[in-house]
Amino acid sequence: MDDLLIALLASGAMSALLLIVVWRRSDPVKSKLAFSALLLIPVFGPLGYIIILGISDAPPQDKRLQNLGGYGNYTQSAISMREVDEASLARLEKAAKAGSNELVGVENDNLIDPDFKPAQGWILVTHTSMKAIELAIADYDRLYIPERPGTFKIQLHPQSSGSTALVLPDGLPAYDLPNLTAWLNNLPDQPEVSNAVAWITAPADGARYYLERDPGNSFGDTLIGASSTGQPVRVYLPETGLVQDCTEIAYRDEPDIELATNPTTLAVVLETCTEFGNPEFELSKATL
Repeated sequence: MDDLLIALLASGAMSALLLIVVWRRSDPVKSKLAFSALLLIPVFGPLGYIIILGISDAPPQDKRLQNLGGYGNYTQSAISMREVDEASLARLEKAAKAGSNELVGVENDNLIDPDFKPAQGWILVTHTSMKAIELAIADYDRLYIPERPGTFKIQLHPQSSGSTALVLPDGLPAYDLPNLTAWLNNLPDQPEVSNAVAWITAPADGARYYLERDPGNSFGDTLIGASSTGQPVRVYLPETGLVQDCTEIAYRDEPDIELATNPTTLAVVLETCTEFGNPEFELSKATL
């Protein structure tokens, strides 16, 4: 009987600690309630939650969404072993200047999804160097091979404050603008690039959003922000699910960009397929 009592007390203590973990995570409220109910089951509840927590960190099921960014340990480990050399940067710059598609060896214009609409916006990276951000963008460009590729230019404009503005004259896929922002906040083995924020206009309805890193998520796979009308939002990555949120964050007005006369320009080849993710960056009616 004493052994049973000790086991129940130990289980209760573990459940109490795990309940704190549950409610500090950025999961949807329904998931938190379900996990809380599970943890009320003696012994098997805490064990089951630990098993589920391990499974939940696996890559997304859709093959096009697997291992696409620095959002979890599995991706960080893979990308930290990826070497980016001077030839990669030279190839990006050459393609940008020529307006060519030689990065993938195809005429991208013939493969762009006819329903594709680019998202307009820009990214501001506060903590960076020009060389480091060039390497970061080149690394992002090598993450996957698009099925329906399109070529997009990224201009790097140094600011007098020491930050760098990433101006996007062609726009970017709504999938990539938030994911690139998160990527520039969570680079493996590159601490000199961080503190990236973005402004994005949704192709769906023209709504303007400000997005920044979610400080409550150590995995880096969510962004928080607000619309220009004041609605707080959260973006789940890499799928770019956009939902209303209760986070107390205000829309940040866009600073004036100091445009360089001859900015460094890179060209990236990205996915234009509209059959997955949130291609028009539509706000879900669900509320957290």
